[in-house]
Amino acid sequence: MNLNVSSSIPPFSIKLDSGLKDVHLVAAKQSPEPPNTRLSVGDYIADILLDARPNGTIYHWIVQRVGSAAIIQWGQEYTFEDAYSAVSAYLENLNRSNQEKA
Repeated sequence: MNLNVSSSIPPFSIKLDSGLKDVHLVAAKQSPEPPNTRLSVGDYIADILLDARPNGTIYHWIVQRVGSAAIIQWGQEYTFEDAYSAVSAYLENLNRSNQEKA
């Protein structure tokens, strides 16, 4: 299975002087929420969308066939990791069943 993932935030890197000893990195604030993410497997795409509300955060996931507006499956999870896991498993099963039919 070939899983492609894209997001709306570019990767970043940190350079440290190799002469430094006992370097401690401390976050100034809580890390940002993961960006909206798209996964693609075979003829299918899935989007994980952040819905941040004052009373909590929900991650929606939506599966569609490439080029189609029809929604094949959708769900909601409380964490990005759970949404990613759920949609990845669904895409794997969907792709596997389509390959068995071919």
